[in-house]
Amino acid sequence: MLVHILEFSFSGIKNVEKKMKFNFYKKDIDDFSRENYNIKSVYGPNGVGKTAFIDALRMMKEVSLNRNYLIENRSLISELINKNTKCIELEIIFYYEKNSHKKILKHEVTIEMEKDNEFVISYEKISELTKRYEIKKNSSLLIKNGMVKEKPYKIDIDFNGNFESNSIIPMLALFKEKIFKSEVTTKEEILNQETLREYVFEMVFCYLKMTVVLNEEDNHYFYLNAKNYNIKNTSLEKEEIENLPLSAHSDHIPSNPKVYKNYIENIKKMESFLKILKPSLRGIRLEKKTNKERYIIEKYFVYDKYEVHIEFESAGIKRLVNLFNALNSLKNGGIVLIDELDANIHDVFLSKMLQYFIDYPNGQLIFTSHNLAPMKLLQHQKKAIDFINFDNEVIPYVQKGNAISVNIYVEGAIKGLAFDYDNFDFIKILGE
Repeated sequence: MLVHILEFSFSGIKNVEKKMKFNFYKKDIDDFSRENYNIKSVYGPNGVGKTAFIDALRMMKEVSLNRNYLIENRSLISELINKNTKCIELEIIFYYEKNSHKKILKHEVTIEMEKDNEFVISYEKISELTKRYEIKKNSSLLIKNGMVKEKPYKIDIDFNGNFESNSIIPMLALFKEKIFKSEVTTKEEILNQETLREYVFEMVFCYLKMTVVLNEEDNHYFYLNAKNYNIKNTSLEKEEIENLPLSAHSDHIPSNPKVYKNYIENIKKMESFLKILKPSLRGIRLEKKTNKERYIIEKYFVYDKYEVHIEFESAGIKRLVNLFNALNSLKNGGIVLIDELDANIHDVFLSKMLQYFIDYPNGQLIFTSHNLAPMKLLQHQKKAIDFINFDNEVIPYVQKGNAISVNIYVEGAIKGLAFDYDNFDFIKILGE
């Protein structure tokens, strides 16, 4: 199976009020190929929306797969939502391919803030597109203010009781639960689920292929994510097992033999990965405890004369754990989104790692960075570099002809991105 993000746009997160749109492929699709499109780097100074971009992508994934997202993450959304718009708009387009079966899928979500900082999904739409990115006739499922407004002609299912006015339950998350987790007892239920499964399965799979690495890791992310690892459909179950990430904290995983076997294999891979960068590491010791239906696993890094719990390892080591997850996911054709790829990573290693991604384009890598080393490495891959200016506009490097990317960036030749300061500005503040 192959999944690729073609487009993504968002507004209403942090300081981003107007729509910010990113393109990850050509304007039309005939014969899809990741060549020259497997990497996207996003550059810009602090405060222009780079982290908001990654936050928006993560929110799109989480709200789509977790029916309790708006409840469990109320405080987080309150911090992220733009205080002027009080509305978050998210829109993503995926390319999905399995054997000879190919689809272009579009998912739109609008989250609005109501009184008392309550959040609702006022608009959610799933559509199938043509290769020119136009919506196919009778291919959209639209929920607006909790009411079914459109549904594909081939789907005949009773939504009564599933949605309410000003719904807090994401449509796709609901379908994921009802279709892939629920027990069916009648022939009619089976037929309805099979019909809906064909329409929703690909979109769920697309989100499962996404891995998000933030600069500041959420301590609870892996625990909450583990709750979803009980999907009954075998294809989805396999994908979730393969993409189970290793945390830079304690790991909470389902007490499932397949999941645990895959977990141990990934631990061994991570150990070998870290030994390349830290030869003094002798191994990783695990302590496993059972808590109801999941294992709680503590990781200890073993050295010659001591060992240390991963919680107390350096920021650099924890970052490498997250990057291992990225490498492993990309190897399996995943979509990896990294905020501040260069954080706590040496330039030499960063360049070698990126070269690996370039040489082996199995997945899709999207990252933000301040470091110019990746920009120099991606110079020949013009479509791999985007800039964000102070007006929250996305400026593709491909628009700049043959100009050297680092030069136009540093010299302020990007629209709305002039660096109006010099070394003498610091003399005025700090003195000679």
